[in-house]
Amino acid sequence: MTVDLGGFDFDEPAEEGGESSRPKLVVTFRPQAELYSRGDDARNLLLGLKELLPAEDAGAMDVTCNTQDLPVLSELVPEEACLGWTVRLPEPPGGTAEDDIQAVFDWVGDVCDFQIAREEQTDDTVEADAVESPAVQEMAPAVPVPAETVESEAQAAAPAAPAKSGRKREQNASIRVDIGRIGMLMDMVGEMVIGQASLESALTREGALYDPELLKRLAVIKTLTRDIQEAVMAIRAQPVRNVFQRMQRVVREASSLADKDVALVLEGEETEVDRTLIENLTDPLTHMLRNAVDHGIETPQARLAAGKPAQGTIWLSARHRSGRILIEIRDDGGGINTQRVLQTAIKRGIVPSGASLGENEINELIFAPGFSTAETVSDLSGRGVGMDVVKQAIQNLGGRVNIKSTQGKGTLFTLSLPLTLAVLDGMLIECRGSTMVVPVSSVVELVTVQLKDDVYTIPDGSHVVSVRGRCIPLIYLGDELTLPEVESVQEETHHMGRAGEEGQLIVLVVENEAGARAALVVDGVRDQAQVVIKSIEKNYRQIKGVSAATILGDGSVSLILDVSTLIVSATKRVDTRALEAIAERAA
Repeated sequence: MTVDLGGFDFDEPAEEGGESSRPKLVVTFRPQAELYSRGDDARNLLLGLKELLPAEDAGAMDVTCNTQDLPVLSELVPEEACLGWTVRLPEPPGGTAEDDIQAVFDWVGDVCDFQIAREEQTDDTVEADAVESPAVQEMAPAVPVPAETVESEAQAAAPAAPAKSGRKREQNASIRVDIGRIGMLMDMVGEMVIGQASLESALTREGALYDPELLKRLAVIKTLTRDIQEAVMAIRAQPVRNVFQRMQRVVREASSLADKDVALVLEGEETEVDRTLIENLTDPLTHMLRNAVDHGIETPQARLAAGKPAQGTIWLSARHRSGRILIEIRDDGGGINTQRVLQTAIKRGIVPSGASLGENEINELIFAPGFSTAETVSDLSGRGVGMDVVKQAIQNLGGRVNIKSTQGKGTLFTLSLPLTLAVLDGMLIECRGSTMVVPVSSVVELVTVQLKDDVYTIPDGSHVVSVRGRCIPLIYLGDELTLPEVESVQEETHHMGRAGEEGQLIVLVVENEAGARAALVVDGVRDQAQVVIKSIEKNYRQIKGVSAATILGDGSVSLILDVSTLIVSATKRVDTRALEAIAERAA
């Protein structure tokens, strides 16, 4: 049987030549039904194996589709997986590629049975050494692997079969670890971070930190704590390739339903993030890509009329920036029709009639609950599941969604997510007797401004501050969070940045992922520390302007500020025209 699958020809014999004498690696795999149901595709596994070969060996890969379990058409159940594949590829001259092959199957190890064997030609025998899959040793009915387990690196290699040459196989050192144990280890590391901070706080109160020898030993403990935390994080980290490759099938199916020709380009697949984030990214990305195909990319006829190629393109990329991961979904479609979005929002009662909104505010309307521009219900649109679900899912991960659109050229969605949901580097600030945490990745600078010369009141009653010739919204943090007034705040010698003169303000300039800035008015800046993230929503309730909480070294609970929400709230209150006028006057 010969099947065409993206450039692979099955059951076509390889050309005779010099490659026949080189050892071959034989990979046999059979996906389970769960692999297809969650959006994965056997084609991605074949492509992954092909990418392991150097360019000169690309034609030496043999792919055979195993159809012995395929029933007759009348008895075929579409939801079942009936096909398997056998792939023969040359072993690299420099050594075994088994670890690389294992990596191709790491992300589907729980839903795909696979086996790796080495086939070496000799004068009168064929030597084969098998490396077992997580589930079975041979192509047999699937044995499910519990979802709670994960491979640390790769599976332990099976003992090598005896060979006439007496060659001894090198064994792979690996173990299988229950993911619950890794989570427990991460929690213990978090408690160790809190314990280290508690020790430092106790020594500070006793004045012992003035001892140089003690300071040196404490610094060693802090370094070891951070190294252990980073090592555990590395165990939990996985490349986003695991979820990105599933999106190829999502786009193909959506393109077929919408009768459009759309190509998906993946970039930055090796970017690593916490496993918890990867597990929760599949649904938001699926919805956003389906939305891009349905609403973003035009029909082939419309694209040709606009001077564009008939095939639309969507780029899905990932990269690290300032301690966060940025995932971008960009298309070369028609962009967001702001007038249509505004009219739809007015029609659905989301905004009042006659509302005057800026372009960015109109774009944000697509995240409003119940918003949809679809006029009819289809397999892709009009089903009552809007982009508000995507935004909420990203916010639950501690992330934010930003939109940039140019009509006629395309739209860019940027998801900004933390690298981990466990710890972060934070700046401890004080406001009205409370200690709070601002993520260091959001901090631009700490400055002291003159209340009389640098702070302006605009006609709508809001305040702005001039910092280095740029006017930015001023947020009195205590008022914004409705913190109670305190009669006196005890001065502490180790505090930095407290206003020393009357008429001065200490402001912390912060920035969100979109580049928007605001200035937080605080009483002082205390320290910079690594803190353990605790969910405020699960343990208490949602608080506006607060993303999470943490436990400080003295045992007190401190709130972690949601900088993006604070900036958006302040920006909406400020008249941009008044900002421009003040900036000109300040200049």
